[in-house]
Amino acid sequence: PFVKIANQTEGKPQYEGFSIDLLEKIKEKMGFTYTLTTSKDGKMGSKDKLGNWNGLIEYIVNKV
Repeated sequence: PFVKIANQTEGKPQYEGFSIDLLEKIKEKMGFTYTLTTSKDGKMGSKDKLGNWNGLIEYIVNKV
């Protein structure tokens, strides 16, 4: 899989997989830090009938 939860450490998930490996290599080359997060509703993001986003897109749009 591209990303999966490997285990939980102090209540925080630890991720592994191809995408995580790639992200780590880019981080090393570019010199940045990052934090992985999931949305509370478990969705990636879609608009409702009123045009409001949910999921991770909601986090980005609303700067949560």
